[in-house]
Amino acid sequence: MKHPHTRTLYDYWNSLRLSRPAPLRSELNPRAIKPLLTSMFILQRKSDAIYLFRLAGTGLCHRFGRELRNENFLDNWRSNEAASIKSLFQSITQDRTAAVVGVTLIYDDGSQGSMEYLFLPVRLDATQEIRILGCCSLLNEAKLHGARSIARQEVASLRLLWPDNVSRFMETAAPKHVANDTSEAPPPAHRRAQQHGHLWVIEGGAK
Repeated sequence: MKHPHTRTLYDYWNSLRLSRPAPLRSELNPRAIKPLLTSMFILQRKSDAIYLFRLAGTGLCHRFGRELRNENFLDNWRSNEAASIKSLFQSITQDRTAAVVGVTLIYDDGSQGSMEYLFLPVRLDATQEIRILGCCSLLNEAKLHGARSIARQEVASLRLLWPDNVSRFMETAAPKHVANDTSEAPPPAHRRAQQHGHLWVIEGGAK
């Protein structure tokens, strides 16, 4: 986690859930995370290929140059990038993991920047439905001000987080290669691992 806002939201989410896999949606207190709200969002899974923005902060909408509510999060990525994110979201909604994704931003004027996403599971009250709570934080914010809008995103890194003190992690330093090559070599035999689509989740790694 490179940005302080990423760590702040992760720690807040972790304090709410206690020993549960995920906290309840109703337990989130906007006042407790007020500085983060403009960059936060909530996604609803409609299918494996559709994760709709149910809420999207004004800062996030400004970066994309439009209102994001009811848009499919996966539509903002090229097909190979979307495949990696979709595998990540399946782990979040099914296994209650958390995830950090680093991205390269390409703006409509051709300039580039970088941003960090955090994705966290939250549960709707009295249901088993999991929604994805997230936030995005610019990593070179001082250089990225003005009227530019994000035209494209490219995955730079992926990391799956297991918050219950379970020493398992997944990280791909070159996700473009992974997305284009589904025959990515498995982890070393001395570590137990499970493959999720393009991604490997490895037991025994460092957080």
